[in-house]
Amino acid sequence: MREVLAPFDGAILSLSDFDDIVFRDELVGSGLGVRPAHDCTTLDVFSPLSGTVIKVLPHAFIVMAGDVGVLVHIGIDTIGLHGDGFTCLIEEGQEVSVGDHCFSVDAVFVREQGLSLDTPLVVLDSPKGTYTTDHSGDPIRTGEVLFSVA
Repeated sequence: MREVLAPFDGAILSLSDFDDIVFRDELVGSGLGVRPAHDCTTLDVFSPLSGTVIKVLPHAFIVMAGDVGVLVHIGIDTIGLHGDGFTCLIEEGQEVSVGDHCFSVDAVFVREQGLSLDTPLVVLDSPKGTYTTDHSGDPIRTGEVLFSVA
């Protein structure tokens, strides 16, 4: 069993809490999300599991651990920022350990653009409804278990 850990401090979210249809309807897979504190100024994002970084975008990354790929999508509609406000600290092909610092985000800038920093963590190609929670809104700390993958 692989544990997917919280990439930063915040509150647990169900994917059904997201407005974005891709995540809400689990079109790329099932998972959970984390909402950072509304008053954070810099959002430091850490790897939720150990593995190989197989994809890096200006606002997201995928870590592959064995046959499990986890997408960490920092914010909603942040693709339109084209990387502005985001500092990527990893590269494709890099091996990461759980807790490695992957991104630093200017949370004030992102919010000034009217965008959310709610961050879905999705197990790619997992069946809809695989990962659910009764703890939506509950606090979670960086490195605590968000969910487990069988």
